Order: sequence, then C-alpha cells, then structure tokens
Amino acid sequence: MFRLGPRLLQKWLSQQPAVTCAVLFPGQGSQYVGMCRQLLSVRGVEELFEEAESVLQNGLKKLCLEGPQEELDRTINCQPAVMLASLAALKKLEVHDQQAYEGITVAAGFSVGELTALVASGVMTLTDGLRLVQARAKAMQHACEITPSALTSVTGIDDDQLTQMCQELVTSNEVLTVANFLFPQGRVVSGSLPAIERFEEAASKAGLKKKVKRLPVSGAFHSSLMEPAVEEFKEALSQVKLNPTKFPVYSNVTGLPYKSTHEVTELLVRQICQPVLWEQGMRHMLSNFELAAFYEVGPKRQLRAMLQRIDSAAAQTTKNIEA
Repeated sequence: MFRLGPRLLQKWLSQQPAVTCAVLFPGQGSQYVGMCRQLLSVRGVEELFEEAESVLQNGLKKLCLEGPQEELDRTINCQPAVMLASLAALKKLEVHDQQAYEGITVAAGFSVGELTALVASGVMTLTDGLRLVQARAKAMQHACEITPSALTSVTGIDDDQLTQMCQELVTSNEVLTVANFLFPQGRVVSGSLPAIERFEEAASKAGLKKKVKRLPVSGAFHSSLMEPAVEEFKEALSQVKLNPTKFPVYSNVTGLPYKSTHEVTELLVRQICQPVLWEQGMRHMLSNFELAAFYEVGPKRQLRAMLQRIDSAAAQTTKNIEA
C-alpha cells in the first residue's frame, strides 16, 4: 500500500531534485499512422516493441507505422498503440534528457493515458500494463458494438447550459452526458448516437457549429454505455500486482493523486464509466506541486493545447516528446 497524505506530499516535494517536472500522457484519439517511426533509433525502443509483440501478439508495430488508419483507430488497437507510443516517447526523454527524466515529480494521463502513467511510475510492470490495456480495449470495443454511440467535443458553452441541453435532448432509453472536462468551457459529450446527433444539431442552431467536433473514436466512453466493459476489465485488473509508486499519479475520476494501491484498483474500474476530470486535476497539480516544466509524452500535442486554456504560463513551459 502507498499513501499520499498532506505530510507525505510535503516530504516528497522537499526531496525532489532542483529540476522538477510533470509528465502528461495522451489518450485515445491521438493515434496516427506513422507514429513512433522517428523513435525506432532511440536506445530501448525496439525492445519495447518486441515485448509488446510477445505479450499482445497483434502486429502492433506494423499497425503504428503503416496503418491503415481505420484499423489503428479501432479501440481494440489504438489503446495499446497509444500506450506503447507514449512509453517509447518516454524512453526518448530518458535517453536524451536524463536530468528531466530524473526530475519527474508527478504524472497524469488522459483516459487510457492514465494506465501509461501508472506503468511509467512503476505501479505496474510493462507486461502487466500491456495485458491490462489490451483487456480494457477489448472490453470497451465490445461495449461499443452493443449500442451505436459517439463522442463529440464542444467549446464556448458553460457547464450549466451544457447540462441543460443534455437533459432536454435525451430520451428515457438513451444516454447523453458530459464525459470529459478538458478546460474552461471545453467539454466532451458522450452518448447514444441519435442523442449525439440531436446535440450536434442543437449546438449548431445555437451558434456553436464551428465549436462542435465529432471525435475519431468508436463509442460513448466515460458514460454508462460502457458498463458492459466493467466486469471484464475488473477481472483483468485483479490479476495485476500493484507496486509502490515512484511519484504521484493523478486519477481521472477524482482529479487528485492516488493515495493507495487499493484506490488504484477501485478508481481504474470506475474510470471506464465516469467522466475524466482533466481540468480539475491540472488545477490541483499546479496548486500543489512546484514544477519547472511539463512534458507531453506521446502522439500529437493535444494536452499542451488544453493546458494553454487552463494556465497559459504553465503551457509555456511544456515540451512535447512526440511519438
């Protein structure tokens, strides 16, 4: 068990090196064909792919490098692909900037990126992390196939208005809810496909047409429509040995650092159906950790763009270690 109460947090911070940084790991939707191509020459990255292939048996390296995009975008493929790409980028940080790597003080990951953060912090091994993310992806893919559903992002609307729209547009046998709290007036709505389509139409009529965007994922993640995935993932998680963490990791469910391995077990399961409190987590991190820099570690640059909307000064310190 590990606990991170206020006293331990202060002690932890007092022991950190002069250069302290946070690492942020992206989630599903950041994948693209060709990712990791520039990382293959980094020491240790080929070994990462070899271990992944031995565990997953799914030709992940070829899919990352060559696609096709439609196959890479499938939940069952892109979740382990994004984890592996992010860990390959972390290897680049370790090899090319050892001072920054040794200065990692805290970590957070968006949705499946939270599993990447737990692997990076040593809470679970790479092998266990790969098996768990594969089980999560399979379970969520199955849930996606039960009910047609989608995610759409929306900006420029306050939470009260957004909640009211969702309540007014959903029918008794549908789901329409806020799934991700990204940044101020930046949210992701998750739900049944007909309800999502009505939401997009209503948002367009309300003058938000250019501020609504359907996301390239296969289902209503972080909503009750993912409940069919819970038991399968819970069973896979029960097979994983959890270890003390090297540095605090934030939970998407609470927007706070994990306090114990028991909490990891509980909250990772809940995360599948509950909203991602990304904005809340970043604000807590900024208030409680003295950080010299942020590193977005993995495909694309979405997390830096979100941090820009939360705290522009912190975003200016963010470096991207791209996959």
